[in-house]
Amino acid sequence: MDRKTRRRIQIMDTGAKWMITLGGIAVIACMVVMIILMADVAWPLFKQASATKEHQAAFVAETVHYSFDDYFERAYFLDESGLLTVTSIPENEVVFQRELRSNARIMSAHANPDHVITCVWDDGTVTLESIIFKTEYDDQGQRSTRSNHETVRSFGDMGTGEAIAMVQDQSSVVVQETENGLAVHQVSMTEDLFGDIEETSSVEDIGLPGLIAFDVSHDRSQLVTAQTNGQLTLWALDPDEGVAVSGSAQLSGAIHDLTFVYGDASIAVADDHGLGIWMPLNGELLEIRSLKGHTSAFQKLIPSRRDKSVFALSSSGSVSQIHATSEREVLEIRAPFPLSSFMVNQQGKGIMAVTQGNQYWFWRLDNPHPDVSFKTLWLPVWYEGYPEPVFTWQSSAATDDFEPKTSLMPLLFGSLKGTFYSMIFALPIALLGAIYTSYLMDPKWKRWVKPAVELMAAIPTVVIGFLAALWLAPRLEDRVPAVFMSLLLVPIVVIVGMTLIQKWGKVRLGREFYWVMPLVALGVLLSLGIGEWFQQWMFDGDFRLWYFETFSKGVDQRNCLVIAFALGFAVIPIIFTISEDALSNVPAHITAASLALGATPWQTLRRVVLPIASPGIFAAAMIGFGRAVGETMIVLMATGNTPIMEWSIFNGMRTLSANIAVEIPEAPVDGSLYRILFLTALLLFVITFIVNTAAEFVRHKLSKKYKQA
Repeated sequence: MDRKTRRRIQIMDTGAKWMITLGGIAVIACMVVMIILMADVAWPLFKQASATKEHQAAFVAETVHYSFDDYFERAYFLDESGLLTVTSIPENEVVFQRELRSNARIMSAHANPDHVITCVWDDGTVTLESIIFKTEYDDQGQRSTRSNHETVRSFGDMGTGEAIAMVQDQSSVVVQETENGLAVHQVSMTEDLFGDIEETSSVEDIGLPGLIAFDVSHDRSQLVTAQTNGQLTLWALDPDEGVAVSGSAQLSGAIHDLTFVYGDASIAVADDHGLGIWMPLNGELLEIRSLKGHTSAFQKLIPSRRDKSVFALSSSGSVSQIHATSEREVLEIRAPFPLSSFMVNQQGKGIMAVTQGNQYWFWRLDNPHPDVSFKTLWLPVWYEGYPEPVFTWQSSAATDDFEPKTSLMPLLFGSLKGTFYSMIFALPIALLGAIYTSYLMDPKWKRWVKPAVELMAAIPTVVIGFLAALWLAPRLEDRVPAVFMSLLLVPIVVIVGMTLIQKWGKVRLGREFYWVMPLVALGVLLSLGIGEWFQQWMFDGDFRLWYFETFSKGVDQRNCLVIAFALGFAVIPIIFTISEDALSNVPAHITAASLALGATPWQTLRRVVLPIASPGIFAAAMIGFGRAVGETMIVLMATGNTPIMEWSIFNGMRTLSANIAVEIPEAPVDGSLYRILFLTALLLFVITFIVNTAAEFVRHKLSKKYKQA
């Protein structure tokens, strides 16, 4: 070799070295960037909420009610004389003023949703007053707000006690405090097929000595009351059937205030011990969640109109936001002076509070993810309408007042469950196939078999999932006994058949599969035939019906049995290839030495070849495990995507990867669901990274051990 050639080879070696090094660095850099990207998107889920003071203003007159709009542009005040005043928050100037009624005074006012106020007047009239904010944009995109007012409904001859009125279409309910308790006025309008409107009205008095607080649900179907003796009662309101108790509970501490949580499925109750969330279940009121240990008792509660949060004013003059589902105090606002009252805007993103001397303070809230916490992600949560705490995933529903259920446990469980059943199917076939191919098969056939198995990995997983869902699943659905019978019959047929063939004829070493393949086919055919007869005899012709009647559980068409075959088919090539390479790379002189010392081929395989190849075999199994955990399209198409936590092979599941594929197209960017999906992607990445790293670490240790031996 001349000098010029050596120089060229040296340059090529150096270039290859740097190319490989830079490629490895680039791969590591890509992994780091991926981790940073996913962590950056998921991190805001756990950031602390914040409140920023926006404005401070003074209002001279004593008010019975006040609030403000969602854009921090308009605030309105209602005084005892019925004078409505709307001011511009930035300039603190009056922009609209109207006297609601002349020669009458307001006795009390209650805030309804959407800037509607229930006003009780001194002449016994109850009115619903709506404050209207109309936002407009000009050609330059500048926003302006116009204010107006209208009286939605008026009820005469009521009384002067505090009242809550709810109206929808022509139906209404007015609950008013009396000397002995409450008076419930209900009016219902129904239209028959001929267009005639029938009015049903009722008035019912409820005796409630020591009434402290009461609230009416937004849909007008429920009333909750609290008394001085700690009695908490939920009432069902119906114009036809009247008022009836639907649940009650006795609290040990004094009740200060209560309110329905957004959605009206649960009730927030403030007592001496803190804040409790109560829910009706089987005629009782149960405390499903609680926030105890606050420094001072809560005196006033206001529900959020956009999520399950409750805003609470404590006796020390601070305002806290507590999320009912996550059971955590999201933020606490403390002013230089104690706050005497407060209001929350419709979006729940701002607070207007009153301090000494009629000073009004405005805070803008930054808390986009109050419903996410460690508990909601990883621990059982007692959701509204459920009989007990559960792990469940249900990210959306048809209504806005839905309580999101974003537990990651069903998804993690589904990933591990699908991987477990697929590995049960794939691992024995791949490992035994690799052992036979590398050590026992005729080398002539080995050159064809190994590439053929490796070609299986080239089949798109979406094709495998499509075939599993639309072809395999319907055929397995009615042949479950035959499938399980094949696990017994196929090995028996192969063992008995090969024993007889070896006894009556000579089987050439390395070509046993000539006979095994027909025997396997025969075993499958026998299983199908006997399985059908066995199903008729043992299960009255329908295994699915028998299983449901016996265990009260169904057999899903797309279940883990289908996944075991489909996902196992996708994993087999990886495990087979790596295992076969590990077995084939065992030095030939070691095998020859074992045979020379009198060991049989089987003894050599079991005691010499397998221990030396065990690092590669273990790595193959772990990499196959990681491949199965991260699979998306097969589990997406062939599992049914039901996020349940049962080990039954007859049920489906939802995996981390399939959940991302299903949910991410509909997830609002930067919303809680969007960030949770990135968190699941990060979790999936960490799982596969740990599994693959552990496989490499163990492979290295075992390889080092056997090299020294």
